[in-house]
Amino acid sequence: MVTQQQRRKGRRATNPVPASVERVPTAVRDRWIAEVTAEFNRLRPLLPNVDPQDLHLILTSMLRPPEVPRRWLLRPLSGGGFVY
Repeated sequence: MVTQQQRRKGRRATNPVPASVERVPTAVRDRWIAEVTAEFNRLRPLLPNVDPQDLHLILTSMLRPPEVPRRWLLRPLSGGGFVY
C-alpha cells in the first residue's frame, strides 16, 4: 500500500512545477523570466548587500503577471495555521 507521503514524494520527483504554473501560456512565462532576469542583472551591482536569492524572489513577486496564479495558503498544518 502506498502512503500519501510516498505519493507526494513521487509527484514532486516527476513534476517539480505546480500544475497551476504549467497552465500559464509559454509566451507569458518566457516574457516574465526575461523581465526578471533583466532587472536582476541591472540591480545586482547596485545592491551588493542584498542576498541574490532574496533579490530574485522580490523581483519575481513584483513582476508576476496577472496570468500566473498566486497561492498564499497552500495547505493546513496539523497543529493549526497554514503553509504559505
